[in-house]
Amino acid sequence: MGLRSEIVATEIDAPGNPARAAVVGELATHRLTLEIQGGTLRQSVLHEALDDALAYAEFVRAEVSTPLVSVTGSLTPVLAPDGRSLSFDLGTIVNDDLDPTTTETISFTYRSIVRNVVAARDALPAVTVSRFTAADRSDPVLAVSTPLRILEPRPDVAAAVRIAGEAAAGAVGDGVTYELSIAGGDGAPTAHEVAVSWPLPSSSAGSFVAAPTIAVADTAGVVTAAFFELVGSDRSGWILRTRAGSEFDVEGDAAKRITVTISGTVANTILPGNTTRTGATVTWTSLPGDPGTRAGDPTARERTGAGGIDDSRIVALADFRAADFGLQLDVVATSEATGGGRATIGEVVRQRIVSLVPEGEISTASARVRVELPPGLAFLDDGSAKVALVSNGRLSASRLPPAGGTHVAGGTAAGVVPTRGMPAPAILSDPGGFDDGGDVIFDFGVLANRDGDANDEFIVLEFNTLVTNGPGNTVQDALGTELVSRARVIVDGFPLLATSTDVVTVAEGTLGWLTSRTVAAGSDLAEAGPFSRGGRVGQRVEFAMAGGPTRTTLHDVRLIAELPAGATIVPGTLRVFAGEVAASVHDTSTADRLDLVIDALPPGGLISVRYDLDLAADLTPGSSLVIPLTVQGSSLPGAAGTQVNATGSTTPGVAGSGTGERDASGGVNSIRLDTTSTLLISALVPTEPEPPTEPEPPTEPEPPTEPEPPTEPEPP
Repeated sequence: MGLRSEIVATEIDAPGNPARAAVVGELATHRLTLEIQGGTLRQSVLHEALDDALAYAEFVRAEVSTPLVSVTGSLTPVLAPDGRSLSFDLGTIVNDDLDPTTTETISFTYRSIVRNVVAARDALPAVTVSRFTAADRSDPVLAVSTPLRILEPRPDVAAAVRIAGEAAAGAVGDGVTYELSIAGGDGAPTAHEVAVSWPLPSSSAGSFVAAPTIAVADTAGVVTAAFFELVGSDRSGWILRTRAGSEFDVEGDAAKRITVTISGTVANTILPGNTTRTGATVTWTSLPGDPGTRAGDPTARERTGAGGIDDSRIVALADFRAADFGLQLDVVATSEATGGGRATIGEVVRQRIVSLVPEGEISTASARVRVELPPGLAFLDDGSAKVALVSNGRLSASRLPPAGGTHVAGGTAAGVVPTRGMPAPAILSDPGGFDDGGDVIFDFGVLANRDGDANDEFIVLEFNTLVTNGPGNTVQDALGTELVSRARVIVDGFPLLATSTDVVTVAEGTLGWLTSRTVAAGSDLAEAGPFSRGGRVGQRVEFAMAGGPTRTTLHDVRLIAELPAGATIVPGTLRVFAGEVAASVHDTSTADRLDLVIDALPPGGLISVRYDLDLAADLTPGSSLVIPLTVQGSSLPGAAGTQVNATGSTTPGVAGSGTGERDASGGVNSIRLDTTSTLLISALVPTEPEPPTEPEPPTEPEPPTEPEPPTEPEPP
């Protein structure tokens, strides 16, 4: 006793879809063969269960190999209500051929169809399971069919956008091509009735490609441009599609390729800086023609590209990138001579934006340049913002007046210094206003570049910012604080890719140290004291600036010493040693006050001061004289920095305020050092000197004595 189940044929036998393989909707022919030997089989039933990917289509025939075999039941199948199986109720089978060496057969031939369901996927096998039972057999006879391999067309589809000259992005007037390539999947079944629908990129202003045309190349020489049409207009946009009735087949051969090319020019409706993704939808069917539903099962039909389970479609994506704004943000001037990309507290920094404006209708409502300022910088809304539109006359912005120096003829921004003030209504702030770190927005309104020539067009914008006097702008180490500004373009509320940054490093003039020591009067030799009342003693005071790349010149440096009672400066003894800054030292000292001002002291600069003091004679013995000394300075010269400078602005706030220079007034205004010098007065009381003795009056000289007369010699 035996049972065989096999696929004997399929509807299509062609390259990519051979016999014993089938696409969705294709018919397959099955044969069940029951092998019987002599004898009787009562209550015989043959059951066939179909794969989920298959549906019963039709019964073809039943064949008995010899008249010696008889069947009392039916040779016609009964389909189950769900259509998923069929049964043959054969009744009693009698085989009168009792020769044990021979085998007789009963065969059944029927057709199934590959269903359009999830189970029917490319390269998956579909099998049936057969089962024979009879009252005269204790065990059923089972058989699994040879597999039916399900196949699907796999065309290779790709789309691309190409700008003339291989540019990365398209500008108005550039040549542009949209290319769609369709090739047969290598060794796959033929894709039938291939159709194309490709909406080319556009916006509410119109198509991004003007005056498009179609060209087709087919390696088989069958498909031509006449198979396609462009529907629409430059104003409404264009759609490439297959003409009705001109659908075509793509065989499963990778060497066969159809290329559809749409050529045109980039229209002035593009959205600068935007990348617009467009998709070419290619659909096909698994069978030629429209066979419809081929069995009682509604899924027994071909697969199309209609959607859902009918996913015989590919959407090939391609991106059109419109030329973006070019954007460059730089520092072009500062109010002080800090230099090196640095600025100090209270200094004005002039920044310059040069924006390359692509051609086209840029905005329908507003084109804006937003400058994101960091904490530590504040926009100066003092009328110093200037703007220029550089073009051959057809670059316009609705928020800017057409006259008054707004327009500058030319094709380069180099050397252009804007002179037209940016209108106040076109300068916007965040809700917090132009505070420390508040962004500033320059609104150009409806911006259009209709120049249409080979030259470039630019917006040149210059504006001033202030290095604020806040706790964040404090030099803590050798690296300093970096203030990073960022500019970006926003068109009709959408930020574009174009951005640019610049960096200003905060530099501070910082006092390094202050010392005072007592020396001998008129000398630099150290004196420890104590010092006598009524005596004279010297003082040596020194202070220096901190050095390093984040340090800068300190201004209006002032050394003050308030002398206590009993000590006065000896006139003519004050000496200042200041090296290269000696000429900027101003002495306003008095007898009881040391007061020196140095206009500017550079990093590492050293000041040495030497003077003598007279000590009063009536000082208390054993007392101490304490001399307090202070050195202080400010970050800018004068009250508000250099008044005439390259930025056109001055520091707006008073010294010590958040918008003024940094000074020694306290808190963050800490440009100050203090020290003291102490003189110990001797506890010894000097004795009064003895008055000089009166000289004795000179004695009168004795009168000279008369000489004695000579004696007479004695007589002999």
